[in-house]
Amino acid sequence: MMRRGLSHAVGVGGAAVALAACVLADPPATLPEVVEQPPFILTGSVVPSTSVPVLTTWPTTFVVPVYLIEPADLEWRAAIDYLPIQVDEVPIYAPAGPVSASANSANGVTILGIPIPQPVGLGCSTVTIVAAYGFASSTTLAPDSRGGSSVTWRYAPNGECQTYDASALAAVTFPDAGED
Repeated sequence: MMRRGLSHAVGVGGAAVALAACVLADPPATLPEVVEQPPFILTGSVVPSTSVPVLTTWPTTFVVPVYLIEPADLEWRAAIDYLPIQVDEVPIYAPAGPVSASANSANGVTILGIPIPQPVGLGCSTVTIVAAYGFASSTTLAPDSRGGSSVTWRYAPNGECQTYDASALAAVTFPDAGED
């Protein structure tokens, strides 16, 4: 009786081993490549607030919190009245080198304190700050291929900045240029 029970147990155990040995598994899928995420300016937390339509007093420092998914050195640039077509005519303000995220960061947020000289004159000016891991060239605000984030303020000592509405041109039809 004992012999029969032992052989039955071995038979059941052997079948379980045979089943386990026959399981075929696919190789693990390759993980997708992790794409580096660009820095992200937390516009709701900048100082002065961007909710003010036009700044009438010039801040001594623009405070710009930047969220980084992975801590890395960060660069910033700032300009007043910057237009990409006027690259050589508009001064770009930038730090001497990258900002170390680890030295200036908490919970993935790096705080940038950016002093920008006050524009001269009574007219309306636009201030733009861009945060990126790098820039396309030394004369532009355009981030390199890894991307970046920007924030903009308008400033006028008298509080008046003209806005132009081009929606009236939507109804205008322009003649066809024709072919050469």
